[in-house]
Amino acid sequence: MILKKILKEKKIDFVEVKSAGVSTFNGFPASFYAKESAKSYGVDLSNHVSRSLSYEVLKKADLVLAMSEEHLDQIRKIDKNSVEKTYLFKSFPEKTHKKTDSLKDPMGKELKDYHFCFREIDLSIKKIFPELIKLAQKKISSK
Repeated sequence: MILKKILKEKKIDFVEVKSAGVSTFNGFPASFYAKESAKSYGVDLSNHVSRSLSYEVLKKADLVLAMSEEHLDQIRKIDKNSVEKTYLFKSFPEKTHKKTDSLKDPMGKELKDYHFCFREIDLSIKKIFPELIKLAQKKISSK
């Protein structure tokens, strides 16, 4: 959602961002703490609903950014062919990564844990943003 906000601010409309969870069901609202943390980044999650990661979601994606090594493992189980277009979020655009490149899921933890996670996501997006845009432009020009 932070990425969607940045794209909107920069008036970039050729990138579509979707989110999906490896340990969720479809249709659940964002947690109270997630909504509160998102507010501090100017992101409104009041209408957000969860979506479970599926084979169909992976097939449609041009790029998949996983939050942790555990998520990478789940993606491999769902569709081993999607691994080619999957990166660990904090390591993108590199395929290699360190253990510290995994983001800790704050689900079920305290508000401070959500704030920490959102801060890490925000910093990571700002770091990888130029590469994301290059990849999207390359994809468009190859069509």
